[in-house]
Parts: sequence; C-alpha cells; structure tokens
Amino acid sequence: MPPPRPQDYAVAHFYHGIDNDPRFQGVGPAPVNEERQGDQPQAAPQSEVAKVDVEIPLNTSIPGAVVTTRAMSFPENILPADFISQLIHFMGLEKDSAKLGYKFHNEKKGDPAHELESEEDVRMAFQSFFTLQKRAISRKVLIQVKNLAPAPPPLAASSSKKRKQEQVQSEAEAKPELTGCKKELEILQSRLTCSVRGHRGENRWCYVDPKDPQNHHYLGIRELTLWAREAHNNGTDLSSEGFVLPNCSEFDKFREDKHSDAKRRKKDKAAPTVTIDAINLPPVTVNIPASQQSGYTPLTRDTHNTPTKRKVQRWADADDYDSDGGVTPISDILHALHRKMPASNFPQYEQKLKDEGIDYACNAVGLDSAFFASTVGMKKGAIGPFLRELRKGAAKKAAKDVIEVSD
Repeated sequence: MPPPRPQDYAVAHFYHGIDNDPRFQGVGPAPVNEERQGDQPQAAPQSEVAKVDVEIPLNTSIPGAVVTTRAMSFPENILPADFISQLIHFMGLEKDSAKLGYKFHNEKKGDPAHELESEEDVRMAFQSFFTLQKRAISRKVLIQVKNLAPAPPPLAASSSKKRKQEQVQSEAEAKPELTGCKKELEILQSRLTCSVRGHRGENRWCYVDPKDPQNHHYLGIRELTLWAREAHNNGTDLSSEGFVLPNCSEFDKFREDKHSDAKRRKKDKAAPTVTIDAINLPPVTVNIPASQQSGYTPLTRDTHNTPTKRKVQRWADADDYDSDGGVTPISDILHALHRKMPASNFPQYEQKLKDEGIDYACNAVGLDSAFFASTVGMKKGAIGPFLRELRKGAAKKAAKDVIEVSD
C-alpha cells in the first residue's frame, strides 16, 4: 500500500473535526430515495481504450516518387468505415479507386496482401494485431497497410540491346504471305540451304559466289525475304539453273570483290617485303677520314648481331620458291603430325589430299578450314594442327633474306 499523501492527511483531519464537533452530533447523511434510485443511470468505470498501431505508406500514387512510411495509432473502437477513410486520406488516394490491403511482419515478402475493404476485413485485421501483440516479446507489431493499386513505374531508358531489337522489329519486312512472294521465298529457302556441315541452322542460308565456290555468304530471313520480294516484283524466275543477286543496295556487299574471303585471306597472309634489286638507288660516295679508316668495316651480308646493327628479315611466302629451294611433300607433313598425335591418324587423309592436287605443302596454302572439312573429310579437331604444320612446312624451304643496316 502506498504511503499517505498530504491531501490524505487534510481530508482525515477534516473528518476527524466533524466527528468530534458537538454541533454535528446526530446529523447523518441525507436520506436516499429508494424509489428513484433505480431510475438513476450508474456511471460505468472508465478503462483505457487499446490502440492499434498502423504503418501507412506515402507517395504510392505518384509515378517515380520515393515511397516513405508513417506510423500512426488508432483507437480500437474506431468505426471500420472511419478507419478506412482516414487511411485513404493520409495516403493521398482517391476514395473511388483506392484499393487497400495489409500484411504483418511475420508474413513472407512474396505472399499476397490481405484485403482491407469491408468492416469484416478491419475487424479481422484488428484481431490479428492484438493476437500478435500478446505473443510479441520485444518486436513492435504494426499493421502494414499496402496500396494494391499503386501508380505504374516510370518508363526506364531502354538498353542498347532493347533498342536494337526495337529497330529490327521496326525495319522488319512484311510477311511473305501478305505480299504474294511466298512461292519465291520457298524456292530460295530450298536452293540456298547449304550442304556444308556447320553452315546449316534455323533461319540461316548460304549464297555461294559462282566465281569463288569456297566463298559462302550467310543470309538471314530478312535478306531472303527481300530477295523473294524483289524477284516477285520484277518477275524473276528463281527456278532456273542460274540466278543472280537482286539489284538492291542490301546485296552490294556480296558483289564487291574486295569482300571476297579468299582475297582477304591472301591479303592477310602477304607480308610486306623488301627487295633490294627492285630499288634503284643512286650511287652514294662516302668519304671517310684517314684517321678513322682503321676501324671501318664495310657493309656486308654477315650475320654478326652487334648492338650497332639492326637486322631486317623477310621470310618468303608460299609463292616465293625458286628452282633450287625445294618443297615439302604433303606426306612429310602428315607423318610428322602422326608422330605427335597418333590418335588422329593423319596419314589417312594423304590419298584424298593428292586426289585434290595437293602433293606438296605449298599447294595447300590459302585454302580455308571449310575445304579440308567438306572435301577432304578432315575432323574439326585435326584441321587446326594440320594448318599450323602446313605453314611451317611451306616456310621451311623458303628463302630467308637478312639485311644488316648500320645505324
């Protein structure tokens, strides 16, 4: 029991004085009207009203805005309609289009939110809140209100890949069925299907240059559709034995000789050469003082590698053979590879190579891997080592010019 307060002492002294004052002897309390006692309303004892803690999201109706939260408390006995109206007001939503829901902290992020639309939904939310609050030890329980119809996110800047896809879609040609070139497209698809392994695939065809049968140009469905439309509009007969590329800018790159793979390979393999005989230089007279002639060494073609000299070398290409240089037989190339990699069995290709006129290493220089795969039947894993050994064999017998220039 708490100790008495000063006001308790004052009240006790007051009543003590009344009890001991003779003037108040025999004076009792006022009589109670028992007939009207039942008519008087009895005041109910006041109890503290429980509070419901709510977390309200803000700015959910503004596209691209940063969503923040605000914690508020509502009395337990609030009317459900007033509770929903106040939530809509604080969230800045339109009453007619607002759609609310709620979740609690113990629910997974991916779980759908509970609806908060009717009076029954509000009562269920309050009941779940007090149930969790009784079980909670230290964590504060909140009704996390959700806007089930938020504003759409702003359009993000499209990536380069997405822009490229949109550009391809915008430039895509009309369907062949609608333009009347379906027949021509089927003929092209049938005639341009490549027989070389590795060139076949979905929406992939090859145009073979008649001047260079080893030069394959890959075509997609867009190029093939354009070709079919041009043939349909111009009345070109694609079923004939020989047909040419359509006369439009999209196919100019296939006509130009500078884009030929064979010529580009030859250009890449051609190393810059320096031929002394082809340079007509005027005679040069060098006057050397007599005091310095003792240590003078004339310009010679020796191979001494001193710091005062730099060496310029030119390795001849496959075509730089003379009558005395000699060549490397293709059989030597195959047997040298067989000793290194016997499991690949390189000698099995010797007869097929000779049938194609490749008796020496220099005969095979300039041919691409597609030739050895399709014509010779060489496996893909064996083509790389074979080409490297070919280059070594072609350069082995080539002439090597070494020019030493004094600095």
